[in-house]
Amino acid sequence: MQTPLHVAVTADVNAATVVSILLAHHANVDAVDGEGNTSLHVAVQHGNESVVQLLVDAGADLGIENQDNLTPLALSEKLGLNGVQAILRQPRRPSDSELVAAVEAGDVATLRVLLDCRGNLNATDETGQTLLHLAIRGNAQDVFAMLLSANDIDKSKINVQGDSPLVMAIKLGHRSFAKMIFAAVHEPTLYVPMSELLNEADKPLGCGGVGTVRKASWRGRSVAIKTGSRSADAEDSLEKEIRALKTCPSPYLLQLFAVTPSPNVRLVLEYMDGGDLRQYLDKKRDNMAVPIEYSALEVAWVIANALADLHHAGLLHRDLKSSNVLLSSTNYIKVADLGLTRADASTMTKGVGTFFWMAPEVQLCGAKYGASADIYSFGVILTELDTFQAPYAELNETVTPWYVMAQVAAGKLRPNLRDYCPKWLRKLAEACMAHDPNERPSAHDIVEQLQCQLQCNDMDPLSTRSLLAPTINCTNCGTPQPFLSCRCSVCAIPAESVARKFEDLRARIAVAKDRGVAIDTTVPCFACSAPNDVAADTCSECNYVANDEDRLRIFVAIVQYAQGSKKPAVLRRLPSLMTTDMVCPVCKVSHLVTDAKCSTCSTPAPPAAAKLEALLWRIAVPQPAIAIDVTYPCSVCETPAQLKDVVCFVCEEELASDEVKVEDLCRRIESIAKLPQVA
Repeated sequence: MQTPLHVAVTADVNAATVVSILLAHHANVDAVDGEGNTSLHVAVQHGNESVVQLLVDAGADLGIENQDNLTPLALSEKLGLNGVQAILRQPRRPSDSELVAAVEAGDVATLRVLLDCRGNLNATDETGQTLLHLAIRGNAQDVFAMLLSANDIDKSKINVQGDSPLVMAIKLGHRSFAKMIFAAVHEPTLYVPMSELLNEADKPLGCGGVGTVRKASWRGRSVAIKTGSRSADAEDSLEKEIRALKTCPSPYLLQLFAVTPSPNVRLVLEYMDGGDLRQYLDKKRDNMAVPIEYSALEVAWVIANALADLHHAGLLHRDLKSSNVLLSSTNYIKVADLGLTRADASTMTKGVGTFFWMAPEVQLCGAKYGASADIYSFGVILTELDTFQAPYAELNETVTPWYVMAQVAAGKLRPNLRDYCPKWLRKLAEACMAHDPNERPSAHDIVEQLQCQLQCNDMDPLSTRSLLAPTINCTNCGTPQPFLSCRCSVCAIPAESVARKFEDLRARIAVAKDRGVAIDTTVPCFACSAPNDVAADTCSECNYVANDEDRLRIFVAIVQYAQGSKKPAVLRRLPSLMTTDMVCPVCKVSHLVTDAKCSTCSTPAPPAAAKLEALLWRIAVPQPAIAIDVTYPCSVCETPAQLKDVVCFVCEEELASDEVKVEDLCRRIESIAKLPQVA
């Protein structure tokens, strides 16, 4: 019998396109028809060289013989197809799994041989990690350098978590990898006419003393356009920012793509869709859902590296604050707003920056300061990461900024940390906010300290920072915790409410879907198997009500399944309510209600109490000529009790467990299902 792939290779038009689509959807390339021909045999018969190449590259078995005892090569020789013979005689193209194995083993020699044999540079493993991602995770620098030097490799391809290799390298704390790949993908700043900037939004992304930032489109990508106000100071600020970003290209700083010419200078900047760090911390402070969780450590890591790169280039930021740290679902975390940067020197202008983030020495008349002033501002941001509060939020509203500045300058005031602040964060923040600039660590020192902290972290940083991470940060200590945990494993504070967790996860999934991550949030009703959105608490058909804990458990399982599966799940409803089967809400395959886990995807089954509730709901649906006993006898006094009862209402003895009741009820349903159906 011919498969769709057999039929596709015979098409006169667009055969290669259709074959490519079928292969992408895991069509069996070696399936045979009634005459023993594989799709490769059929492609040879039609002399379609492009399709033959596609099938060979897909790993078609060249040794299969048809009923005439002919392999594809023998068939091409018989037909005199020289071009097809050349394709079939070329060295076998390595499989993606061979390339993955070589990268994971750090085997440079084998990888070079595989690539010389036309190995797929953009191969992925079973979990969607590209070869570059795997080299970064394995800390295989030689392998990474070889891959990066290849012309045809996609250096920006995202993995299933939505992270590019550059973002992954930053998240894992691999500075050398981040530097290498940034150098490979970084685009030099262009000078472009105003006519290239399209669709500028009326509502600005932000406004400041020197200008306005709006979202726009440029050369097919979303960008942020920064426009200066009509003042000499604004023009000077934009020019400083341009010089700084061109002098110090860094993966930790907001990227400058292009500049429009004078007199209306505009900066075409990287667009960050997550707003700024202060906005994010405000949401955390107010117990609002956020689409992506950022730990204090990872934010500190990016800012410290940005400062290290700036200071190494001889530049100071001079306006570092939480609102100048931008967040993105694709570009991660970036330090922005370099309009006040200038070369490091002993004498600077007084009053730059924002008051509450200023170092004490900056607030003095005739201030002399250097890179250590940026370090103080970094320390203030660390206090925000710990408390979620803006600096000095605990002070009385009547206290003026001038009073705060005077107290800070005198060494009598600085931002607070919580009593239960993580030790590493407290130690670093206090060192950075030392009153004496000479006692503060350098940016390089901070990077080394944070590198050690990353290595000491017993959790894989990548698994706690992606959109699909099954964790949520503790609101008290910031430690990532499994979504289903009842309390923090570090500080023992009770976890967020189920409703809050659910909303947080929904916000993440919405962003993931916008980025093209395929997540099916349709789930079967536990009672009738009708399709419903996971967010629905009541079935649209049978009105079965699922509790919040069960819905959250299912939602988390769906997200975890989406990370490891490349095949879409297809929901098939149960043929009848009189069944002891249930449909797995994750993989959509049915299995027995009594199973402890799904036999297909191994997702743990619902608790016995939920199973019992669903079975009783099924039985309650009016069905002609069907009556099932829903009582259970007390083992002591034998008084019939309702299946949902926990203790006997007569003798007050504890009744059988829900697990036992589920098994008993399933036997009753099965016995009824075997009876002849009444017309």
